[in-house]
Amino acid sequence: MKSVSLYLIIIFSLIQTLHSDKILAQTYTSNSNGNWNTASTWTITNTAGCGTPIPSTPPVQTNNRPCPIAVVINHNVAGPNDLTIGNNNLVSIAISSGRSLSINRDLLVTGYGNKSLTLSGAGNLEIGRDFTIAGNSNVNITGNLRVEITRRFEVTEAAQFESNGNIQMSARRITVNGNGSLIFNALNNTSFTTTNEDFNIQNGVNVLFAGTSSINSARDLIISGNTPTVIFEGSSTVSARDLTLSNGGNLSLSDNSTFTISRDLEIRDQFDLALADDAQATIERDLTLTNGAGLLLSNNSNVVVEDDLQMEDQASLTLSNASSLSVFDDTSLSNQSSITANGTAEISLGDELDMNNQTVLQLNGSSKTEVTGAVNIRGGADLRSTNSSSLILNSTLSLTGFGTTFTMDTNAEATISGNTSVGGGANVNLGNSSNLTLQGNLTFDNNFSTAWNSSSSSTVLVEGDFSKGANSNLNVNNTAIFEICNGSFPTDASDPRINVAPSPAYYGGCRVLPVEFLSFNATHQPTTNSALLSWSTAKEWENSHFEIERAVNSVKDWETIGQVDGSGYSEIPVKYSFNDTDLPISGGNIFYRLKQVDFSGKYSYSKTRAIQMKAIQSRHSWVAYPNPSARGTEINIDLLKPESYLDQKILITLSNSLGQAQSFSTSSPEQVSSIVSDWIRTSPSGLYILDITWGDQRQQLKLIRD
Repeated sequence: MKSVSLYLIIIFSLIQTLHSDKILAQTYTSNSNGNWNTASTWTITNTAGCGTPIPSTPPVQTNNRPCPIAVVINHNVAGPNDLTIGNNNLVSIAISSGRSLSINRDLLVTGYGNKSLTLSGAGNLEIGRDFTIAGNSNVNITGNLRVEITRRFEVTEAAQFESNGNIQMSARRITVNGNGSLIFNALNNTSFTTTNEDFNIQNGVNVLFAGTSSINSARDLIISGNTPTVIFEGSSTVSARDLTLSNGGNLSLSDNSTFTISRDLEIRDQFDLALADDAQATIERDLTLTNGAGLLLSNNSNVVVEDDLQMEDQASLTLSNASSLSVFDDTSLSNQSSITANGTAEISLGDELDMNNQTVLQLNGSSKTEVTGAVNIRGGADLRSTNSSSLILNSTLSLTGFGTTFTMDTNAEATISGNTSVGGGANVNLGNSSNLTLQGNLTFDNNFSTAWNSSSSSTVLVEGDFSKGANSNLNVNNTAIFEICNGSFPTDASDPRINVAPSPAYYGGCRVLPVEFLSFNATHQPTTNSALLSWSTAKEWENSHFEIERAVNSVKDWETIGQVDGSGYSEIPVKYSFNDTDLPISGGNIFYRLKQVDFSGKYSYSKTRAIQMKAIQSRHSWVAYPNPSARGTEINIDLLKPESYLDQKILITLSNSLGQAQSFSTSSPEQVSSIVSDWIRTSPSGLYILDITWGDQRQQLKLIRD
């Protein structure tokens, strides 16, 4: 009976094995450094059920193998010439840390049916020519693998690709070409680098970069064709020479992801780029949007354009929720393009703004916009400021052409520093408690259609002269105020085209602004690693003081870094200066503005100025600057590598050339600068040694006081 029972158990086990869906992979494990095609390189296991004969080396053509293939690289293995993962096959390759597999020519995953390649481990995979994934292929890369491809890496058709881990992939050229429904995911610190050519994403592909993953293209990143969808999130980064987005796709950045484009960004052909949740983009030359392209900024996102912004052919740019746009040079809009700022968004345009042919600049909510250069609105373009928005134009405003309008409504505020001209049938419309201050002259031409309409408790203050042609129109209605402060102006009685209702005011003589600026400049001083701010005023009235405000890499987050007393009352030019000796060690674009405060507490802002500085480089953890420094000035001691400080106690010792020393301890890296500055401020000129000890680390700095 026992033998019969044992026999039945064996038969039952065999039946279970034959019907089991789980098939162990035929495994090839390297046992020494060697060649892929040499049998002595491999130990073979798990061959049961994998057919006969069993290959003595891992197959290089895996079409329709009877069971999966697993290759374990524990040594340095050279060859084969080519490796093809073919029809209906599952292949895995694991490369141990410090080991390498080199394929002399191509690695190809292709063919019909389902194919799968899994790459894992922490070693190196070297491919002599191309790595191609095509068809219904599925490729997964995990671990800490480094993949070096001499020529091209291409993922195409309906393949699926995912890398997850500290994966580093490099190739001369990388192409992700959907031709259907390709899925491409790069997760958890995966990096892709093109060494000599472009990175292309195109044609119906879905791409996700997340978890600090990155693209580093030696040349261009091109995303185009048949509505690709590309997402960067979780502090992912892109670095490329040029970025081109075209043909109806979607690209989004979020969660602190960043773009750095060393030349131009071009968005065209109804492609949409969206930045949200602290995403940032820096374009070191031009940003161009054309042919229905869209750029959407929201939730503290930020775009910096270091040259020109050009928009044409129904392109759109929208900002909301504390997002910001900074353009260092010219901005132009043409052919029904538009910029819209909502909420607390901020726009800073560093030079001229030109709007033509039915374009729109729409300012809503509490948004703020500042333009440094001349503003030209023409050809039916429309400048609108509503809902408590703020507009500052630091130069001239020209409105020309029939259909061209400048509209202010619902508590909007605007200041124009230069002269304002309205002509060619252009219209200005102010209403609903909006306020406009014109610090220069106001001129209307002689066109019958040129018109200025003030109504509904709006206020206009003209500090220069007001002149108008006989045929242009000025209408002041519904408790509006139109005041000329000091200059000449025509009376409503002498000009039949000046229409003033009984209740509004149209007259000369009005309040004087507390300060009239003559100049404001910011200069970087590399030798002391500081910024010198200098400004002058022509006149001052009840001027209490100036607060110096600074922002780094965007104009959305300002901090007050100092204060300079004003002159109170002055009818002669007065010069001021402030030296910012505490520049951020990370470098970047540093913005400055002056907040002028009068005795009543009211305030206004100056123009914005900017400097550019490089990050301070050092192989040490601590850095001192400026160094050398002048006697009587402060010195900064900053921690360049915060990761080296783990909340330890910091011991500071400062010694002079006579061996005299002072010591102090602190638990805050931020206090080191103030402690050292207090010690050394009144000390004589000479050489000092600063010794800093924290945890088991120690560093010495030589400080020179002139």
